[in-house]
Amino acid sequence: MSKDISFDDMQSDTLEKPQDGTVLWLKTFNIRTSTLTFAKAIANYTTSLREHFRSFSEIISYSNDFFYKEAQMELIVNRIRTKPIGEVIQFINVETLGLSAPNTNLDEVEAIIDDIQKRIDNKFKGSIGIITSFKEQQARLEQALNEKFNMSILKRDHKMDIWFVGDVQGEERDIVYYSFVEDKKLKNANLGSIYPVIGGAADNIRSLKMQRLNVGFSRAKDTMIFVHSQPIEQYSNTRLGDALKHYKRTLEDNKKNDFFVEDESIFESPMEKKIYGLLLETNFVKAHRQHIKIIPQFDIGKYIAAEYKTSIPKYRADFLITYASGGKEKTLILEYDGIEYHFKNPNEVNSLNFSQSYIDYDTARQMELESYGYRFLRVNKFNLRPKVQGQTEADVLNILLERKF
Repeated sequence: MSKDISFDDMQSDTLEKPQDGTVLWLKTFNIRTSTLTFAKAIANYTTSLREHFRSFSEIISYSNDFFYKEAQMELIVNRIRTKPIGEVIQFINVETLGLSAPNTNLDEVEAIIDDIQKRIDNKFKGSIGIITSFKEQQARLEQALNEKFNMSILKRDHKMDIWFVGDVQGEERDIVYYSFVEDKKLKNANLGSIYPVIGGAADNIRSLKMQRLNVGFSRAKDTMIFVHSQPIEQYSNTRLGDALKHYKRTLEDNKKNDFFVEDESIFESPMEKKIYGLLLETNFVKAHRQHIKIIPQFDIGKYIAAEYKTSIPKYRADFLITYASGGKEKTLILEYDGIEYHFKNPNEVNSLNFSQSYIDYDTARQMELESYGYRFLRVNKFNLRPKVQGQTEADVLNILLERKF
């Protein structure tokens, strides 16, 4: 007698190909499988999109490492992270007070509401979504958010929506919260009914339960916020635990390397290396280190082409500096201009006329990049020169940075 397999434990993409003299492949077309699966069964050619533009690479990394690579289809991620990793991956550890019922966790609801309120108070203008592991929690979230904010206004201003993790295919938002609900102390929910239990029938990348992880963790564009009521280690009985550990490692590893350039061979000239050293010495960078990211040799043209779906030359910036705090982000392109490369009549350029002496290419390039909202700080041997006794080049650069930010 065959063992019954629940719908969630079934394979998400089992194909029966057409065979001469049989109609076995027609089983592919039924209410439990998609039209896409049926089409795959009768297709004589297939292809897949391999370029990913929606999310920062750290957000899509779990799906890429554990689903696409596993299926021999590694994604090419064409969205470059331009904000500190702490603004991209966040964990909110909720100290529960016992406000729960079956498959609900009101303490997590309150934590999400508080965080949304802070972002709105800080003038956040982007889109917001919430993914939860249980439909009961989805209903409580909708009720609570409507009472606190008025859902129709949230939908209008922030494209707010709340999904059960099995129903989120095709959606994307700038910020996505994840409410996992389960707190083993309260015994209020069982995530093993939603995600694959390690070693269980659904523990493979083609199961519907496993696909929930793939789809759910690829919806955020800029920020993932994991709202959890127990230590990450306590999720380890399901594959959800693997995903959370992956993002925890990603956060910690990038924090270590997020600020300093480890391989200084990336600099194309000794002056670029010098400017980087001066940046690290400025009081502005030291005071705001946790909010600042410095990206040398930033492929700004490639980034704009992917972000805006437009054609633009393959411009590269000496440095892209981002400053993110309180839900707001400012960006600045910093260029060092050597006299012999960037100015007309180099022998005639001085501290009084350099701003009017740039070659036409530099002026046109700056104007084009500024049209996309980027601000410029151009430095050279004239405007970096100390003006008063005891002042250093780092002090001068600090003044220029503070004016721009």
